[in-house]
Amino acid sequence: MSSQEYGELVKSISGADGISLYDICENDEIDLSEYEIIGFASGIYKGKFHPGITRFIEKHSGELKNVFLVYTSGSGALSYGKKLREHIVKEGINVLDVFSCRGYDTYGIFGFFGGIAKRHPNKEDISRFSAFLDKLVADRRG
Repeated sequence: MSSQEYGELVKSISGADGISLYDICENDEIDLSEYEIIGFASGIYKGKFHPGITRFIEKHSGELKNVFLVYTSGSGALSYGKKLREHIVKEGINVLDVFSCRGYDTYGIFGFFGGIAKRHPNKEDISRFSAFLDKLVADRRG
């Protein structure tokens, strides 16, 4: 899974009011105190989120209040977020929601056949992601 696929989702919100984007693999020294909600986005690698996300969460668990997860996977399976969600909750952090959609995947045997979930995320996936974020913000405002 390349970062480009979930990157399409992230790029779709770039520049929106109140949203800051950071690559925590390049810089994990971010002042989180001004953010009420933090989102983590990743492709799924061998059935897991990028390990940098887990490291970041462990390092900054005392600073994180409300988080949401976003991921792409070749299969589009909803279960990939379950393990990380459980880990985050054990750290005492509130997980607001999880968004997932299919993403182009060339891992293992899929690469031999040219990959699966080509052209994903697509416009419909991005539209669902936008609605997901709108609902998240609306729910927080009450």
